[in-house]
Formats: sequence, C-alpha cells, structure tokens
Amino acid sequence: GYDSTELASWYRERLGTVYVEDYPVLFWLQRLLPEVRRVFDFGGHVGLHFFAWRKLLEWPPRLRWTVSEVPAVVEAGRALAKERDATQLDFTSRPDDADSADVFLASGSLQYLEPGFLPGLLERLKQRPRHVLLSKLPVHPERDYVTLQDTHLTFHPYTIVSRPRLLASLDALGYRLIDEWRSHEHDCRVMLQPALDVPAYTGALFSAG
Repeated sequence: GYDSTELASWYRERLGTVYVEDYPVLFWLQRLLPEVRRVFDFGGHVGLHFFAWRKLLEWPPRLRWTVSEVPAVVEAGRALAKERDATQLDFTSRPDDADSADVFLASGSLQYLEPGFLPGLLERLKQRPRHVLLSKLPVHPERDYVTLQDTHLTFHPYTIVSRPRLLASLDALGYRLIDEWRSHEHDCRVMLQPALDVPAYTGALFSAG
C-alpha cells in the first residue's frame, strides 16, 4: 500500500508542476470556484493539486481544500502545509469527511480502491457534494475487472471500471454527466490480455440535479 514514510515522500518533485491532463480539470474548476467553499481532494497526496494549480487559479479567501490520504501521507502533508503557511489546506484520513464538500475531486486515485468505492462513499454521506470531478481514471468501454500494478517498490490491486457501470452508479445517486474527456498521457496494458487494455484514461464532471 501507500501508507509508508518512503512513499509519502514520492512526488515532491511535482510540487508546483501543472501537467497536460490537469487542464480539463482546471477549466471546470475555474467555472465552479465562485460558488465553491470546500474542495475534497481524494488521494491528493501532500497537496500536489492545491500547490500546483494555485499558480493558474486564484483560490477564493473562503475556500477550504481538504486532502484525503493514508496516515503517513497526511502527516507529511500537514508538515508541508505548515512549512509553506498554506492555511487553506487541511488533511484527513477519513473519506467520509467528504460530507458537505462542494466538489469531490479524485485524480488518479479511485483505481486503488475496491470496486464500487465511489458510489458507496457518496451514498452514505448525509450531504453529498454537488459536483464530482474525476481525472486520470482507467475506464474500459465494456468490462469491469481488477488487475495488479507494479510500481517497482510495491504491488497494488488496480480496479478498472466499465463506462456503463460508472455512469449508471452515479446516475442512481442523482448525478448527471456534464463533460467527459480522454487523456493519452496514461494507459493501462494488461499482459497477455489485449482486450482489457485501456489506451487512454478518462476525466469527467458530474453534477447533482
């Protein structure tokens, strides 16, 4: 898993860097920010998105940015936020703290959770986020399956969701698809199973109502 001091130091070189696949998310965040008081960044490491994207977007003074991560990363993130005087940034290890957030953001994180994690989490919240903003998500056109990812340091179960299941699960909770895009910066190749390959990852915005 990612709950280790060694892995908590990963990606520090990415602080302040904006990537090609970030721009669709930035496009929608820019439009949502005037009505947003709280962003829940699920799997946002030590605040990578918060630090990088504020170069291009002006965070409203009232904005709270909450990162949900494993305990080792939360500890490292809090230290970094204190070091950089990032008073709008906080951390939690409880996914259920997404309750009452305006935007639920998940970029490259949901594939490390069990199948059905996202709709299950949203369903049990008392006050669901108005917007669900997804990025860098491996979505297969037809199949749901779990494979294994080799990060060279550890192995992780890796969940691939089918597009029909993703849409249906969020539609059942009252979310409608506003926009969808593909990023060829990332892909998933399953050894000896080319029919399961995901040549480009998906991003999407869902909104309630």
